[in-house]
Amino acid sequence: MGGNSSRRFHETRVLRKADAVICISETLRKEAISRGVNPKKISLVPNAVTPSDSDDISELFPLAQSKLENSIVVGYIGSLRDIEGVDATAEAVALLVSQGANLKFFVLSSQAGQEGLETYCKSLGIG
Repeated sequence: MGGNSSRRFHETRVLRKADAVICISETLRKEAISRGVNPKKISLVPNAVTPSDSDDISELFPLAQSKLENSIVVGYIGSLRDIEGVDATAEAVALLVSQGANLKFFVLSSQAGQEGLETYCKSLGIG
């Protein structure tokens, strides 16, 4: 086994043997169940911020909003680990932009991996 199939095999094995599994979305919960995890062992803890959690709007919001206006936005919020495939999303956006689509790629993440992604997007012509 190599690559993704090996990783998936080991993920499934760990999920099945775990005493408890915490999923950050209903989609991931369903995925865990489809891999044979007992639903009673799964807790759902959403990974998001509700508007009531943050009453003040960052000063960066108006700047980001002005840059994204009048475009279709392809957005991603989350970590920038290789497993997330954000680079593939950037490539898809670059391809569509090269074909004339009025798209903007917007990523909201922690600093880890941000600089590398920015450099990669610039090399694709969407940075």
